[in-house]
Amino acid sequence: MRSVLSKYARPLKFVTIGVINTLSGYGIFAVLYFLTASGRVALVVATVVGILFNFFSTGRIVFGNRRLGAMPAFVAGYAFLFVANVVLFEVLTTLGLHPLLAQCVCLPCIVVLGYLINAHFVFARRP
Repeated sequence: MRSVLSKYARPLKFVTIGVINTLSGYGIFAVLYFLTASGRVALVVATVVGILFNFFSTGRIVFGNRRLGAMPAFVAGYAFLFVANVVLFEVLTTLGLHPLLAQCVCLPCIVVLGYLINAHFVFARRP
């Protein structure tokens, strides 16, 4: 039983931290959307703040990585995630979804893609 738990410890931590990161990011997005009435502005600012917060929470808690040297790869990964998010967001809003609902639909896709990027590229343990 212990080996099963240890096998899934990192993905479970990622999901837990991801929920915290996602709620924080979405909260920032929602507040900024209500303040600016611009989905794009809210998305940009929430993404920038989220990158900094997520680097430390994900890197340290999930992957046990305290290296600031991983920051460029992390930022590059998030730049890719941002572009994917914007493209999906624009498609959904063009189809008529309200921006707040559109971003809710985007989140699960972006979270899964974010785990894969972090686990295999940013914080991968190399021999």
